[in-house]
Amino acid sequence: MISDIRTNEHYLLHLLSCALEDARPQEKPDEVSWEEVFRQADRHSVANTACYAVEKLSGKPDAKLWKQWKEVRNKAVVKDVTLTTELKRIYSLLSENGIRCLPIKGSRLKELYPRTDMRLMADLDILIDEENALRVRELLTTDGFVCEHFGTSHHDIYKKYPIINVEIHRSLMPEQMEGIRDYYEDGFSHANPVPGNVYVYEMAAEEFYAYHIAHLYKHYEASGSGIRSFMDIYLIRKRYRESWDEGKVTEILAELGLTDFEREMREVADYWFGEAEASEKCLENERYILASGTYGTIKHSVERQIAKKGRWGYFWSRAFLPYDQMVRIFPVLKTLPVLLPVCWVWRLVAALIFKHDKVMYQLKAVFKKSEQD
Repeated sequence: MISDIRTNEHYLLHLLSCALEDARPQEKPDEVSWEEVFRQADRHSVANTACYAVEKLSGKPDAKLWKQWKEVRNKAVVKDVTLTTELKRIYSLLSENGIRCLPIKGSRLKELYPRTDMRLMADLDILIDEENALRVRELLTTDGFVCEHFGTSHHDIYKKYPIINVEIHRSLMPEQMEGIRDYYEDGFSHANPVPGNVYVYEMAAEEFYAYHIAHLYKHYEASGSGIRSFMDIYLIRKRYRESWDEGKVTEILAELGLTDFEREMREVADYWFGEAEASEKCLENERYILASGTYGTIKHSVERQIAKKGRWGYFWSRAFLPYDQMVRIFPVLKTLPVLLPVCWVWRLVAALIFKHDKVMYQLKAVFKKSEQD
């Protein structure tokens, strides 16, 4: 449990903990800056959640910042209603056409919060059977969605402007996740139909928690993950730990190879939002998480990949993707694999033109790292 809330980050965590428990927070210490607390909350996509705790304080931020803070919360409320309504429409659309679906990630996590709008969702994530992907594209585009990416990764991306983003997953994990992906090869085998609808599926609590840990691992190892994922861990365990089969949770995590990772992440969640004390490893993980932002940083991503593969191994893996990944980006390779070198060059040129800032940042990070070796 955090006892010293005199830093900006720890005061933010205190506000979030109080929001989750509907408790009155301590007044802001003099050492803490409202501007910095808000900035960090915004980086981690939890400003809307913290707003509910700030409302209970006598000493609020200055009028300008407080207005901005409430606008973030109010936009989250509107987005929550909009996405929830749209998700129900998509359920109905798929069910009416005999297509089974499994909502994943935020759409279920938000139900664990005191208010559903406390848990922002960037996308609506839905798993389908891969053989239904073309049919789903037809249904969604007829319904007004624009298909932005199709068949280039483990999920297809649809948008309905201005705020609705839908990711239709063909599998629960990307190909790069190897052993973890093997466990989730048939995502529906880890779920059951909800009562009253044979086409809409839901994971049991044990599977739901393990999948959250696996998804967190993907982000954490790649580039980092922010505060929100640890609020999720805390609330999942708070809701289910008295009713689920702890042995089953242990068994799944062991099969995924995530036993130690889950223990470390749970320790952070319990330190921030529960009653646990922090070990040195917990504090080390805390520093990494607080520096990450919602979905991690390019800096963290580059550093972790260089540590695993070396400078040139990292560069080669990013510049020259293997055939099985390239064919998703360039379907022409299915019939003309001899064009793989041409596609490599085209991808690099396109990245320099359309993702110039990101590419240059990665190259500079590699170069900076090489100076230190």
